[in-house]
Amino acid sequence: MHRYTKSKQWISLLGVGICLVALGMLIWFALQTDPQTVWVLVFMIGVAIGIEVIYYLSNNRQLDL
Repeated sequence: MHRYTKSKQWISLLGVGICLVALGMLIWFALQTDPQTVWVLVFMIGVAIGIEVIYYLSNNRQLDL
């Protein structure tokens, strides 16, 4: 997609990397302070994935990787 939008690919990869590090730190902190809160994070991620799947299926889109 970066060719189509004429953007720098490394910026997107850097953003993904930073988000994954932040998620890992959040999970680590939650496990250290109150392990039961990790289930809230799992639920939030599940809801986000569910919304994406519903949007994908409702628009009859093809997945191009």
